[in-house]
Amino acid sequence: MGLAQALAGLSQALEKADRGQEAEGAARESVDTLAPDFLANPRQLAEPMRELVGQYVALAQRRGGHADETLLGPIAQALGELTRAEDAEDD
Repeated sequence: MGLAQALAGLSQALEKADRGQEAEGAARESVDTLAPDFLANPRQLAEPMRELVGQYVALAQRRGGHADETLLGPIAQALGELTRAEDAEDD
């Protein structure tokens, strides 16, 4: 998770330096880096992944583009399943 967080920090620094394309690339790479560990253990890594995905999607939208659906699809599915499981536990 350390590398993913470092990439997210790099993305933020690049955005502040008006280097949007590079910032988006670093944000995407942060999501891609955490994805295997997240998919193996979504409950433990859900919050960091939500933050990384939010940063990546926001950057892509600000640049007028779209986030990588192939990358985000399995992550969105795992987050949705986790949310449904948590809701069921609350009932």
